[in-house]
Amino acid sequence: MIADLPSFPQLFETALAFVIKAEGGYSNQGYDGGKMTYKGVTENAYIAYLKQMKKPVHPIAVEYPVNATPTGLSIFKYNKKGVYVNVHLLITEYEVKDLYYRDYWLSSHCDKLTNHKLAIVVFDTSVNHGISVAMRLLKQSNYSIPVFLSLRAAEYRKDASYPGQGIFLKGWLNRIEHLKAYIVNVK
Repeated sequence: MIADLPSFPQLFETALAFVIKAEGGYSNQGYDGGKMTYKGVTENAYIAYLKQMKKPVHPIAVEYPVNATPTGLSIFKYNKKGVYVNVHLLITEYEVKDLYYRDYWLSSHCDKLTNHKLAIVVFDTSVNHGISVAMRLLKQSNYSIPVFLSLRAAEYRKDASYPGQGIFLKGWLNRIEHLKAYIVNVK
C-alpha cells in the first residue's frame, strides 16, 4: 500500500491550476531555452529538486523514436520540430506540485501574503520571471496588483528585446490578461 502523500493548501492549489494551464504540457523544442519542460518545470529545475530531495537524478522524460519504443511504457506522441517521438514521462504529478510549492510558492513567500489575489500574481510571476524579479516587482508596486502587473508587462517588453525572444511577447502579455481574469473571483 502506498502511503498518502501530503496535501497542499487550497490557495496554492488555486494558484497552481492557473500556472499549469498557462505553462502547458510537455515541450522539448530547444528555442525557448527551457530544454525539456513539463508543465513549466524545466529539466534543470527538476534535477535540482531531485538532488534537494536526495532522490536519484534522471531527466523529466525519455524520448524514443516512434518505431523503436520499448513495450509496456506509458507514452504519448510529441511533435519535435516536425518529427514525432514517443515520450515516457519520468517526473510524477506529485513532484511537479511539490517542486512548485517548495521552490516557488514558499520561496517567494506567497504563503505569507494576506491578499490572495496578490499571492497568485506573485506566484505566477515567480514561475515565469524568477523569484528575484517577482520580489523586486512586489516591492516596486507597493503591493498594488495593477501596478505590479504593469511592471510585469514592462519586464516582458524588455525580455522580448533579446534575440529570439520577441516571438513570445504576445503570449506573455496574454498571460497577464488571463491572470487578471483568473483572479477576479478569488477571495
